[in-house]
Amino acid sequence: MITLIGSLGALFFAICALPQVIQVWKTQDTSSLSKMFLILWSLGEVFSFVYVICQPVILWPIVANYVFNGIMLAYLLYKKLTEI
Repeated sequence: MITLIGSLGALFFAICALPQVIQVWKTQDTSSLSKMFLILWSLGEVFSFVYVICQPVILWPIVANYVFNGIMLAYLLYKKLTEI
């Protein structure tokens, strides 16, 4: 049961940025996204991911969460940093 709860939590965290990614994809507008927010989110993702994969037991739902979030974050960062 606890694995199911943890997996659901990882799933919800993994998809929580999806509405923002879809909005940016549709509008091509990142003006409402804070650069500082994206930078801090990036640092949190990187440090947390390294921590998770360095543990003796790898929790794959958490790893999948960080990978999926990393992909979405990379897209948002790319769009924000290349906006004109």
